[in-house]
Amino acid sequence: MAGRHTKKTDARVLRVLEAIRDGNSQRAAAAYAGISDETLRTWLHADLDFLAAFTRAEADSERELVGFIRNAAASDWKAAAHLLACRWPDTWSQRARIEIDVRSRAQQLAQAYGLDAAAIVAEAEQWLTSG
Repeated sequence: MAGRHTKKTDARVLRVLEAIRDGNSQRAAAAYAGISDETLRTWLHADLDFLAAFTRAEADSERELVGFIRNAAASDWKAAAHLLACRWPDTWSQRARIEIDVRSRAQQLAQAYGLDAAAIVAEAEQWLTSG
């Protein structure tokens, strides 16, 4: 099977890396380069140099975008709150605070009415996720 055609050209590789560096998803980067998601995944698994370049492009993108948020945080507290919630979700995210509050309130109700706190939490989780 000599001379098999490959989609992996320098131009396509550069387009993938450019799209990733600009903050796009893998799917969008693949489409921008004119290849399928599956082809991109194959390249990433088969070529360690490409994988390293791809990983660097992701890191460059993240660093730049975090920098934008940090700059915005100087004049907008919501940008700082968002960065904190994303970086340290266990401490700063809204979900973490709600979960702690539900568990705390379940303990109070269980003690006050002789109920099982774990059952209250399970019912609350079921109610919240059934939406």
